[in-house]
Amino acid sequence: MVPPVITPIDSHDYFIKMGKRLRLMFTPLANFDLQEDVDLPEDRPIIMAANHVSFLDFVGAMAIFEKLNRSARIQIRADLFDSKFMGGFCRKIEAIPTSSATREQAEATTIETLNRGHIVAMMPEGRLTRPSERVNGVGPGKTGISRIALATGAVLVPVAMVNTEKVWPRGKPPRPHIPRPLVKVKVGPAVEFPSKTDHQENADFTMATIADLLNAG
Repeated sequence: MVPPVITPIDSHDYFIKMGKRLRLMFTPLANFDLQEDVDLPEDRPIIMAANHVSFLDFVGAMAIFEKLNRSARIQIRADLFDSKFMGGFCRKIEAIPTSSATREQAEATTIETLNRGHIVAMMPEGRLTRPSERVNGVGPGKTGISRIALATGAVLVPVAMVNTEKVWPRGKPPRPHIPRPLVKVKVGPAVEFPSKTDHQENADFTMATIADLLNAG
């Protein structure tokens, strides 16, 4: 019998606690609708990939993990690790720093993480996307997700963040609305990456899969 692949990260309890705290912190601004039925494969490495239009996407990610009682190592912009406010938090949740300058190290760490049985979460667009850059609600994906997936045999679990930008618009602070926007976090079924050689094809497939989930009824 193959042992389960999904393994909690070392800081699992803290990770889940912070997921709850962040959700409650933003509940006055957003009505969170977190998907109930999520089927994660136990016998394959898992990359959970989401669209990125708002800083609230990170809160949505932490909230869905808290809902599922799962922990993951999340790829986060490397410069945030130098932030007085965010740096300690990023380290405590065992986030993986990533940037164009540290791409190779970030990918190596992510591959090692998946091989150890931990879930990895990322936003393949690599940054907040402008409305003008989005096709069907998502921006272009970077090819790192494919290099990581092909090196580990990971499957893709798409995640759609819906209406996060209505609460926390790009380039602006969070703002209240009456009624509160319904912020949905939708998780699709695990799927295989289509190509064994073409990283761009796999990146495009990732974003198209997220877009389908984002725009589904």
